[in-house]
Amino acid sequence: MDAQEALTEAERAWRVQQQGNRASDTSVKAAKAAVVVARESMEIAERRYKGTSGEVDEDLGKAQAYQDYAAAVSHYQQALINYNWYTGKPTEAQQAELDAALALAQATLAQARRDLESVDDGPNATELAQALCP
Repeated sequence: MDAQEALTEAERAWRVQQQGNRASDTSVKAAKAAVVVARESMEIAERRYKGTSGEVDEDLGKAQAYQDYAAAVSHYQQALINYNWYTGKPTEAQQAELDAALALAQATLAQARRDLESVDDGPNATELAQALCP
């Protein structure tokens, strides 16, 4: 059962990492909308910062405008990262790792099934004789 559960998890991990399977269409559209909104907010914050007089290290208004701009940049970058991940695919190295994990889980399950079949017929006669005769 453990081997079957491991295979099911490896198959799920492999499947959800493939391009087109990382998110629903709704999630992709929402992520794209978040990028558009975040970009606009960042541009507004940048204009406000650049339009504020004074120096960041001396003027509270300029410092606040810069802080707002920096937060907007960070928010935009995170939105872009999310969108790119949703629409992307694994790197070659990540895909190789997913493929290897899946192959290992398949081999482990096959071995577990062989092991189970070998004990379904009862104990091995030679091993039983050796165990009974010290």
